[in-house]
Formats: sequence, C-alpha cells, structure tokens
Amino acid sequence: MPRIPLLMPQLGESIAEATVVNIGIKVGDTVQGDQDIMEVETNKAVLNVSAPAPGRILELNVEPQGTYPVGAVLGYLEVTAADIARLGLTAPADTASAHRVESQQGADGTTVEMPETEPGVASGSDDDADRPHFGPDETNTGGDIFPISQTGSANRGENGEGVGLPVPARVAGGAGWFSPRVQARMRELGLQPGDLAGVAGTGTGGRPTVADVEKFLAGIEAHAPRPASAMRLAIADAMRRSWTRPLATVGRPIVLDALFAHRATCAEPKPGLALYALRALALALAETRGAAVTRLIGGKLVPPAALDIGFAVEATEGIVVPVLRAADKSPLRELTGRYVELLALAQARRLTPDDTEGAVASVTNYGPFGLTWGTPIPLPDQALILGIGALQKAPRWDEATAAFLPVTQAEFTLTIDHRSLDGGGAGRLLARIAELLAKPAEL
Repeated sequence: MPRIPLLMPQLGESIAEATVVNIGIKVGDTVQGDQDIMEVETNKAVLNVSAPAPGRILELNVEPQGTYPVGAVLGYLEVTAADIARLGLTAPADTASAHRVESQQGADGTTVEMPETEPGVASGSDDDADRPHFGPDETNTGGDIFPISQTGSANRGENGEGVGLPVPARVAGGAGWFSPRVQARMRELGLQPGDLAGVAGTGTGGRPTVADVEKFLAGIEAHAPRPASAMRLAIADAMRRSWTRPLATVGRPIVLDALFAHRATCAEPKPGLALYALRALALALAETRGAAVTRLIGGKLVPPAALDIGFAVEATEGIVVPVLRAADKSPLRELTGRYVELLALAQARRLTPDDTEGAVASVTNYGPFGLTWGTPIPLPDQALILGIGALQKAPRWDEATAAFLPVTQAEFTLTIDHRSLDGGGAGRLLARIAELLAKPAEL
C-alpha cells in the first residue's frame, strides 16, 4: 500500500517551528482521519497534530521535547490509494523518490529532519562548503577573563569554593563591536550581541576574540545551564526587536472609586480592572480614529484596520497576550464573557494563533505584584501598551467640601513608540482614559 508523510503543519502565520510534547501513537497503530496523534508546543500555545487520513503508522521520526520546523517529516502513514485520490494527497512512489530527509543539528543539540523542497538539490551552497569552522583563536589566549571573585561572601560556598555566575575581571573595551570572524561564530552558536555584553575582550582595543567567546561560554557551561523554553525565547526575541524603537513612557494617577462601585453592581462574571482599562483605551483610540496606534513603517503612516486590543496574562514560564477583537464596538458586558474565556485558555496554554495575533495595543496589570509604577514594553507589531499599577489609598482635595477625602487610585502608565506619537498625544490619551474610567456605566 502507498504511504504519505506526516508533516509538521503551519500552526500560525508567524510560527516557524514547534516542540513535540506528547506522542499519542506508536508505530503499527491504526488511526482515523483527523485523529489527534501528537501534541506540539509553539511559543504561544499547545496544539494538536492530526492524521490527514485513516491508515497505519509506519514510521515515527520525532522524539518528545524535540523541536522541528514547519514542513518537517514527523513520520509516515500507510493509506489506501482511494484515500489519496479522495483527499488530493501525494504519495511518494518509493523511498528513493520521496522527499529526501536531511538531518540537521539544532541549536539545542536536537536532530531536526528537514524535507528537501526540490529533489536533487543540495542542502548547502558552495559558500557553505568553503566556510571554515571557527574554533578558538590559539594565538590570542589572554588572561583569565572571567574568574570567580574570591573576595566577599556573596559568591563563596560554605567551603570557600567560588559559586555564582562568572564575572569578567576586566570590563574595559569592547563587547560593543565584533569582528566578522566573531560574528560568524556567533551566528553558528545562535548568539545575540546582548548575550556577550559581559565579555571582556583580549583583542585589539579590548575587542572580544573567538577565544574570548569560547572561554566565556565554557564558564557558563560549568554552571549547568538549562535550555530556555520556546515561550521564553520568543519573549526574549520580541523584546529585543521592540527595543530597536525609541520608546517613551508617561504616567499619571487615576481615581477608581466609581469603577469599583460600578463593578459591585455587575452580574457574574464581573469585569476586572484590566478589562475596564482595555475598554476605555479602545474608546479613547476610537475617538481619534486610531491616530495613537498609527504605525510608522518606512516613510508611511499606517492606520489600524481595527481596534483589536490585547491583554497580558501570566502563564507558565512567560507571558501570553490574547486579543479582544474590535474592543471599541462591543460594550463592557459583552466583552466580559469573551475575556473570561480567553483568560482561561491563556492560563492553560490553549490559545490558537487567531486568539493572539493582530492587536494594535495591549493592556498589562502589574499591580497585583505590588508594583506601583512600571515601563512595560509594547510588542514589536504594536504601537503602545497601557500599564496599571497597584491600588493605593490617597488623599484627594474635594472642592465641594473644601477638604481632603480618601480615594482609591492607581498609577497608569502609557509606553509609546515615540516615532509615531509624541508626549502631548500620549498625555491626552491617558487623560481621556481617566475620564472614561470615571464614568464606568458608559463603558
């Protein structure tokens, strides 16, 4: 009988790979069409991979916790010719004419099987064949650039041995500039310039050499590092890309007594503070036709297609940001049910790409951690993020009674892409949010 490959599906527009977390079948098992056969984890959610047709599992090419790119061959399924014709699938005539699978070593040491896009085309280029493997530069060893400090008790064990992360002995010079050779080695190792900010170079002008990089990494390995999760790596990459923009933060206190009085009258499930803030942000943006979230791309200002607003949720090993679509179009009571549903999916890591993509701005509530003020960073494809600090009791002057009265307030911050929005516009937007939160019944 013919066989077809089981491929890692495209799990979202921005998803390039996924990690296998659970394999629900074994070689020899019979499966049904659309039956879930394994769970994979992307940087945003845990999703299922299903069988494209009924048949018998002939081969599995994956291991739990292995990371595989979209399109990788996960295994092979024996199917009938009738099912192939019915589903419009393509079965390789034989092993030799099937997609040739090439083993590649991933950055984390796992073996990744990559199907070739065109039979007979070599995986590497001529340049790759000629490129040498860059090892340590034996001609420039320098001194020990990262000894463990032996002075002070903060990084000494009970027996006097050094503990803690390696600390450069010399910090002068330049981890800010890397030679082409060092850059090539960094690419091989999957390193970013920020990863080597603490390396004290022994090269000309204090620049790091390949030997410095290798020595630094050897010192790190001595402290048993653990692999970062897919979510943590995705967050790190997003924040790195966000930080390439000029960001600015403004803030002000907002009185919330009216909001909490209104919340007490709401039926279950009651809207939370973050949802009130999200709805107020959406309405304030709508009044200016989204001017505050217009993005500068090249020499053009690109307005938002819709005011889809995200909200940050703490999940295992990171943050996920589900999105409420057209938050300016639905009243608070209608948004509450969807908000609660997305919150539960986010905490269970069951969000789909459609649940997390396309937001123009986000809201994050860091108040529950006791933080009164912060400078959250908007995601790379978002123009701003609204932050909410911890609740505080404070005296507020009341003109009607000519006295100070206690109020409940929180510091709200607005971090913006300063290329497309200035401080005045950010201040007016935050003031309008305060006005809307003072009239929660109108949300």
